[in-house]
Amino acid sequence: MQAAEKGGLAHGICRTKGGRNTKVHAVCDARGRPHVLLLTPGNVHDCKVAKACIAALPPSAELVADKGYDSQALREWLDERGTQAVIPPRRNRHRLSGRSHLVVMSPDPR
Repeated sequence: MQAAEKGGLAHGICRTKGGRNTKVHAVCDARGRPHVLLLTPGNVHDCKVAKACIAALPPSAELVADKGYDSQALREWLDERGTQAVIPPRRNRHRLSGRSHLVVMSPDPR
């Protein structure tokens, strides 16, 4: 039986070996203020919900994310939006982009 049939996707809760599990996906601005929050079952891969979270906001110059969001499809979609993906590659990634995955965050002068 699929998670949706059990109500897992609707409630954002899934069963794992450790018990019930959820994930909170957040899109924040440069100051760390959350603009989008999405609750999903813990067994849903980060890349599957990334586009839905990011599409809720207008395109930005850069998007900083962790390795869980590293996928070629997401990188290409961000490139189409004019957003540079600043995502460290997973260690099993075969095709690396020519861009650096390190960004130095400076304090906002405002």
